[in-house]
Amino acid sequence: MIDGDGPGKGVNLEGFQFGDLIEVEWWDASSGTLRARRGRRREERVGVLVRTAGYFACVKPDEKPHLVFMQDIYQIDEGRGLYDFTYTAIPVENLQRVTLRGHRSMAPEAQ
Repeated sequence: MIDGDGPGKGVNLEGFQFGDLIEVEWWDASSGTLRARRGRRREERVGVLVRTAGYFACVKPDEKPHLVFMQDIYQIDEGRGLYDFTYTAIPVENLQRVTLRGHRSMAPEAQ
């Protein structure tokens, strides 16, 4: 398990390889409505902790680095090695914890 003590703090992503099966806990944005009464303040939890699994792809070193992992792999043309992937990209600062669930677990033909 590669762990941090808060969003993006101490989460080390250097040990992962393409195709590793990972579980990612991350903080997502939320929206909602709130009814407030004058003189009464109610604390509301705003952030939403999400747990998602997929195959590690990379860390994109953009202006804000993102962890990129694949979830669905569509075999379009096996003969030509053509695949489509759906992926999730999460800002590294939103990560709570990333856990290795299987080393190089993705099917070799999809790599």
